[in-house]
Amino acid sequence: MTGWTIGLIMAAVTGLVLYFQTSASGYSFKLWPNLIMVLPMAAVNAFTEEVVFRLSYVTSTENAGLSPTWAMALGSLVFGFVHYWGIAPKWTLGAVLVAYIGFSLTKSILETKGFLFAWAVHAILDVVILTFLFNAHP
Repeated sequence: MTGWTIGLIMAAVTGLVLYFQTSASGYSFKLWPNLIMVLPMAAVNAFTEEVVFRLSYVTSTENAGLSPTWAMALGSLVFGFVHYWGIAPKWTLGAVLVAYIGFSLTKSILETKGFLFAWAVHAILDVVILTFLFNAHP
């Protein structure tokens, strides 16, 4: 499977988890302003989280001469831990899902020696998450 296929599968699973975490209130999908705001917010949030939760661990462990396994462990466990109490996905299922996503995105940074792929996949995931959150009834 390619990285993009895995990313799209992660987006579908994330959407399913978000549906069940937010469906009790119902939805009202509106193009303006809800869906229009999602794209820039998803891009900025994905960029910020990639720098904080992945790039920092990859560069720190590499500079310290540690195994890339440490970067993957830190990038996934800290990301999952923080999302346990976060907005979405949350609780145990969300934390496990996000830890797997963190592992995959950290691994992609290590394998591609770059940031762009992880940021793009993360932005797609955030589009799914923010679409559900912005359109769920309070």
